[in-house]
Amino acid sequence: MKALDRLGITDCFEQIICFETMNFNLSKATRPEEIPVILKPSMEAMNIAIEAAQVDPYRTLFLDDNVKNIAAGKAVGLQTVLVSSYLYICVFTICF
Repeated sequence: MKALDRLGITDCFEQIICFETMNFNLSKATRPEEIPVILKPSMEAMNIAIEAAQVDPYRTLFLDDNVKNIAAGKAVGLQTVLVSSYLYICVFTICF
């Protein structure tokens, strides 16, 4: 979310699924082990995100800067793009 905010493109998305949206119950936990944390690149995280977005994974583009996350996205059928910090710098420079 912070990266999208810095780039000024948060409003370009209908929905953003991130750590906070996937782990919204963590603030209710009284002990760290009480509620399991859902993280990429787990298949569970990918499937929860797909369900939350109510999208067809085969028609959905998943962008990430981590090869393991990209592999997990591909494994659940997402179209994927590996982005790098170089791309972020170029996009920021061109757009602003």
